Amino acid sequence: MAITSTLPVTTSSFKIGVEQNDLTTDCSAALQELLDIHTHIVIDTIINLAKPVATKFQAQILEGAYGGNLRPITANMADKVMVALAHQHCRMQYVTSTNPQLLKANKGGRQGTVDLRADYCVVDNCTMINQLNAVTATSQYRAHGSRVTDNRFLECLGAADGDKTGEDRGDAVTLWGSGSVIMGNFASCKAGEDARLAFHAEAPVSGEDTRPEFKAQQILMVDNMAYGTFRRHFVMEGISHGVMMGNVSLGGATWWCEALIMCTNVITQNTLKYTRTKNDNQGGNWAPKRGAIACVNYNTNCVIRSNVLMAKDSVGSGFVMPKASNFTNKHGVTLEVSMENQGDAANYGFQLEEPNELLLSSCKSKGFSRIISTTTNGATNIQVTNCTLVSNGTGNVVYCKSGTGGKITLSNSVIDGTAGDAKVFDIANLDVFVVNNCGVGGKDFFGDIAGIRNQFSVTGNYNMGTTGTLQLRYGGKTALTDIPTGIEWFVDANSGISSAFCWGIAQLEQKASALNSRGKTLGMVVATWEKRSTGTGEDKRDGVRLYYATSTDPTSPWVCVDNSRIITPA
Repeated sequence: MAITSTLPVTTSSFKIGVEQNDLTTDCSAALQELLDIHTHIVIDTIINLAKPVATKFQAQILEGAYGGNLRPITANMADKVMVALAHQHCRMQYVTSTNPQLLKANKGGRQGTVDLRADYCVVDNCTMINQLNAVTATSQYRAHGSRVTDNRFLECLGAADGDKTGEDRGDAVTLWGSGSVIMGNFASCKAGEDARLAFHAEAPVSGEDTRPEFKAQQILMVDNMAYGTFRRHFVMEGISHGVMMGNVSLGGATWWCEALIMCTNVITQNTLKYTRTKNDNQGGNWAPKRGAIACVNYNTNCVIRSNVLMAKDSVGSGFVMPKASNFTNKHGVTLEVSMENQGDAANYGFQLEEPNELLLSSCKSKGFSRIISTTTNGATNIQVTNCTLVSNGTGNVVYCKSGTGGKITLSNSVIDGTAGDAKVFDIANLDVFVVNNCGVGGKDFFGDIAGIRNQFSVTGNYNMGTTGTLQLRYGGKTALTDIPTGIEWFVDANSGISSAFCWGIAQLEQKASALNSRGKTLGMVVATWEKRSTGTGEDKRDGVRLYYATSTDPTSPWVCVDNSRIITPA
């Protein structure tokens, strides 16, 4: 059929429509006939659809007006989208859609309002109520340049029923495509429903795209709001060169408020309220690590700057990085977040599992039990700089005792556990552990360190308490006859922090030791433990002796303060 007019036509002028209580009369054939002929159709009546309809031409417009309503009817529509924008530059605007029979399916296709099957389509200023998947651009079509703007997705449905069934549906907006914008929308989940996602952008996976400008999966997800029991509120997966900013998670997310999954060169900056309680167990069969922010599988060159409030009675972590079952957790991620816990006292700040290349820079975290709790492997590298980490005192502020290998470095930060009796640091089995130039608060213990394989350094730190000293222990002891000779260690210039660590004589004697080859300064004083079997008087006494360095050269002598004995490294 040929186009008969480019002027708007109304459904009422063609007497297409039903009464409010009529849920049996099918209008799908009549609406499709209009779409086959006219480029601009105004829906100003109630339209029941027992079959899907689709556009016929490029740049067609489906517009809503007062009294208009698109509704799915019959079980046939439980797994189908009502309208397909199947041609480039088509637009749906000001349309209202409802689902009075709450049709949905937890397998097969997905009930919804609109499916974007072509490039550069727009969904703008629509109101979609009780939809399972309100707006979808599937991976099958790989739609580019989609615009989903200023819509209201109200009382969205889910189909998961608490388990793994139906986890792949229940979305306000899901776009599998590139060069797209999701902006200015509001989404809410119907009470009692277990839905998947409020706003989701994912790279298309159904084949190689021949247009190089879209291979990078660019997405803007900005200025949206989400509320209710979606498992996730804002998610990017497989996206490169994306922005997720200005979004607000108003509460209700049962897994994560925001998440990055296998993304590259993405930045997030959102406001997140985490309200999930211990009784909210949606998707428990997936065993998710629940928290406000999640980084999953791997992410590269991503920056997260979101604000998190853990609401009263909430249970979860501020930030989670779960171990991937089939990836190596190569996370090149910078965190610049601010987090406050007003929820369960046992909540963790940063719950990490074998992270790789993770930088915490200028983070603020307050009111959590453990601020950093992590497992490690040989590739782990956690750097903390210019952060303020204040615990609620119920747990050790920085805790790492599972796994083997890896590095943790903290510098120029405040690590405060003065609210309770816990240790500030509880660390074991790392390759490298460094705490430099930090303010540390605690009751009795700076921390316990054990099993370090290569190096630990605790230098230039200060005790923020006004009285007493913090004890630094290695292997559970504050005074050692000899820290293991196979590792490099420096504990120096700490104010209000006591360790009584001693070097072995062998470490003074060897020019290649860490003590001589790294960090040696003129006049440097070190304590040693000597077991002496020769000599007389004081020179024969076993015990601690002090030696000072005569220069910075690794072969320069050490002179004993007690008896003028000279040790020349060789």
